[in-house]
Amino acid sequence: WTITLWLHDEQGHSRMLSVVVETNDAYADAYPPIAEAYIEIDPAYENNVELVGTCSIKDTYPRYQIILDENNQIPITFNASNSTDPDALEGSGIVRYQWDVQYDKPWDESLGGGANTYTQEQVSGGIWEYIFGGTGVDDNGESYAGRNITVNPITFFNIQPITVTLSVFDKSNKWDDDMEFCFDVLPQGFGDEPPGIEFTNWADQKGYADSYFNLSGTVVSGSEAGDTWIEITTNESIFDEQSALIRQQAIAAGDLALVSNKGNGDSFTLSLNIDKFHSNVSTNLVIYIRVYEFDKAVDREKRWVVEQQLEPLDRDYVELYNPKTITLTLPICRGVITPDNISLADPNGRWVFMSGVCEWDGKYDYVDGEWLAPSSDSDGDGASSASEVMLIGIGAAILVIIITLTIIFLRRSGSERLDGDYKSFNLVGSIQQQDPVEQYVQQLIAQGYPEATARAYASQYATQAGLESQQPTAGDSNSANSAMEAAYQQYYQQLVSQGYDQQTAAAYAQQYAAAYLQQQGLQ
Repeated sequence: WTITLWLHDEQGHSRMLSVVVETNDAYADAYPPIAEAYIEIDPAYENNVELVGTCSIKDTYPRYQIILDENNQIPITFNASNSTDPDALEGSGIVRYQWDVQYDKPWDESLGGGANTYTQEQVSGGIWEYIFGGTGVDDNGESYAGRNITVNPITFFNIQPITVTLSVFDKSNKWDDDMEFCFDVLPQGFGDEPPGIEFTNWADQKGYADSYFNLSGTVVSGSEAGDTWIEITTNESIFDEQSALIRQQAIAAGDLALVSNKGNGDSFTLSLNIDKFHSNVSTNLVIYIRVYEFDKAVDREKRWVVEQQLEPLDRDYVELYNPKTITLTLPICRGVITPDNISLADPNGRWVFMSGVCEWDGKYDYVDGEWLAPSSDSDGDGASSASEVMLIGIGAAILVIIITLTIIFLRRSGSERLDGDYKSFNLVGSIQQQDPVEQYVQQLIAQGYPEATARAYASQYATQAGLESQQPTAGDSNSANSAMEAAYQQYYQQLVSQGYDQQTAAAYAQQYAAAYLQQQGLQ
């Protein structure tokens, strides 16, 4: 409206004054707005958000604890629709909502820097969503998700909580910021209880004769998500093996046994192949175990691995099983005991391990759990199996061939005269070592035959081949030894000069010298 006024004084003077009167309901405002808000507890994250008190003892602002989910984030919906302006003629009277977020940063960065401001217009109705835990990527392209937390993940010391402040504005631009929230943001799994497991046979065992070690048990607590894994092995390094192929090969070979995705109430059985560790000697076999929680789809790290590897007195030690390892004592030949009467009757017998099977190497045979006495040969000299006879026969045939070739070579070379000086050399031990019959005796002993039996077999086949060793008599031993030594040195020097190595020359020289003495009747 325009109002015209005429003003007169006592002298009759007048003045005209125009006044414009305008009414505006928006600015006819006597009171500021009132900020009110709360967070909506959505079923998708209700188990990850908990009201734990107030921001401080001096105010009543709500304080929440947030545990990040498998994505290392939690989206929280804020509702400020109850904010009002007492002067509003219609609606809430709020034309703008402003949300200020402070201290939301990676845990290892400084607290400096201002708040991040997010503005919502009247059309939003006061509904706003904010993602806790970190969003976006850093300069290296790595996600911030999971890094914006309010606790030091190493020391577990608390850091400044994240604050969210609401400011509301009415049509006259009056405002109110008396609404605030505080948030403690914790990493995924924080406060998670370790899986509790009852084992039926996780203990040291002596005299373990089975080919498999079987471990059974039940998950009784701490695995609400059903993501518990249990592994056992004889090779502890396979736990941390990064190659999936190597781990699969270990599983296929029975060297690693595991079960996965076990939850509360689930039973399990693990079977580890230990057959290859059994032998003819007693062995202490250590079995290692690892229990952890892990979901391949969402987890980047296995949980509880570090905690269970600490020492029991450490603050962060977690006992998921006790003891940390067990020892299986594997007896000789899976616990087969040699009776006293067999030990006395077969004193040279012993257990050997061949092709993965324990066998008794002696006069007696152990077959299908029974001891079989040796059968006597025609001369009454003791036990002789068909395989032993065959092996001895082959050895004797080889011996005959070697001696025959040696004699032929001696006959071809016997007429040659060997000249030269010789050096002092004791031939007694060497002649015994190179004697063909003695060589065969030593070969049989190396194969496990008692010395008496070996000499008997060697003498038998040497007699058949006409190769008996001739021993010098006591009367002429000294002269025979001197002649033998002289002949040996003659042959030895000649063979070395012809290019033979010392070992070969010594072997041939002893054979030629012995043949020469036999021709001369000195031996």
